[in-house]
Amino acid sequence: MPTAQSGSALASLPTSPGCEKAQESPPSAGGGTVSLYVHVPFCASRCRYCDFASEVRRTDRVALYLTCIEKEIASSPAALRPVSTVYVGGGTPSCLEEPELLRLFDLLRRGLDLSRVVEWTVEANPGTADGRRLALLRSLGADRLSLGVQSFDERVLRTLGRRHSVREVEGSIRAARAAGFRNVSLDLIFAAPGQSLEGVRRDLSRAVALEPEHISAYALTWEEGTALWAMRERGELAPPEESVEREMYLAVIEDLEAAGFSQYEISNFARPGRECTHNLVYWLGGEYVGLGPSAASYLRGERFVNARELDGYALRLFRGESPAAERERLEGERAAREALVLALRTRRGAEEGAFRSRTGYRPAELLGERGRRLLEEGWLETAGGALRLSRKALPVADSVLAELVL
Repeated sequence: MPTAQSGSALASLPTSPGCEKAQESPPSAGGGTVSLYVHVPFCASRCRYCDFASEVRRTDRVALYLTCIEKEIASSPAALRPVSTVYVGGGTPSCLEEPELLRLFDLLRRGLDLSRVVEWTVEANPGTADGRRLALLRSLGADRLSLGVQSFDERVLRTLGRRHSVREVEGSIRAARAAGFRNVSLDLIFAAPGQSLEGVRRDLSRAVALEPEHISAYALTWEEGTALWAMRERGELAPPEESVEREMYLAVIEDLEAAGFSQYEISNFARPGRECTHNLVYWLGGEYVGLGPSAASYLRGERFVNARELDGYALRLFRGESPAAERERLEGERAAREALVLALRTRRGAEEGAFRSRTGYRPAELLGERGRRLLEEGWLETAGGALRLSRKALPVADSVLAELVL
């Protein structure tokens, strides 16, 4: 039987009966378009739980980064195809100064075909998302804002090492609306040390009251090498019991569905028609290109990941080499099995006809003995011609999906 994993990565990653609007083919699949992810590896400071490829912002380091982005774009596969969605993440893109943001967006516009972009997301933190910067981002073409709120409890924010206050969250939302953003997503974290079920529900209530179009709710992950991990090793902090984390996750689903949000992926909830098109590309097997340190790409069956740290990434580019430090080709059943696991992250699941036309396999062919057991035990189910995670499997999705790739 699958077991919960504290700080579940899949609960943070790719019934309401499911999201009926969820697409069955990659949003960027038509017309030869590709999705673009741009990694900005800078923050005002490091959060205690963060294991992402990022560093504290310095002007000279940003200048090096922008020079590298220009070099990478010149040889990027994305330069050869129209871009359908753009996602500028990090790190904290909004910590860049205005001239730096102007140059980054200018590099993207000059080097890539952005004439067919249908969604342009930028991540921001409340402490750096002031009205002037948000207005600039909107004027440069960003039309979707992902705001790293994490909690409305000041104590939880301090535990996580966040710099912003609850008041700044509310101010950033007002500034985003004033700047013209009509598509705003809020990120929340649950299962933080000392957080109660009631506290999680208060966070959800406060988030809904701000009227965002999208909410992502992630279980806190404890990553080795982070400040939070060290605090746990010293006995200063502890994760909640698995049963408590499970209750918190189920409360997230219950409360957001009651507020009119549809759960369309393990940790993502949207108002009707406001699902994140860019992320659906990942989950539905579309092609994408990543720019910047640690950015991943998937093209023509090959997955490649850029060097993680800025210095290693820069060194490769200045040598005239590809910035990719890892490459892997996925073919045949292995590629289909990975596609199945990604599709199962969505509440729609793997629809048989669309999945077979995309991979050459029916979902049932890829289950194997472990998968058939999961189906018999009710961790997987079939509904509307699709294979998907059952509702009881959602809190332990990590373990269930791991069974399919062992």
